[in-house]
Amino acid sequence: MPDLMIEKRRDYDELAPGDRIRIHAVTVALKQGRAPAVENATNGHLVRVRHELSRRQVDVVLAGGLFNWMQRKFGRASTSRAPRHT
Repeated sequence: MPDLMIEKRRDYDELAPGDRIRIHAVTVALKQGRAPAVENATNGHLVRVRHELSRRQVDVVLAGGLFNWMQRKFGRASTSRAPRHT
């Protein structure tokens, strides 16, 4: 999950300890180049957020991490091991 920053101080001030937060359609939003919709499920208020990820960072998140992204981009690494010297 990428870091999301709350855009408006008022939205931040309306959050309280114990509030339940829902983050909607993260994958879809990131693929479309926008931040996901965030809702304070306790009071129904929508919280405006943003992320500061580059396109490459978004691709890494969507791939499930750097290792997965590298495998998809550069192909799977050989699973064979180098011979051991005894």
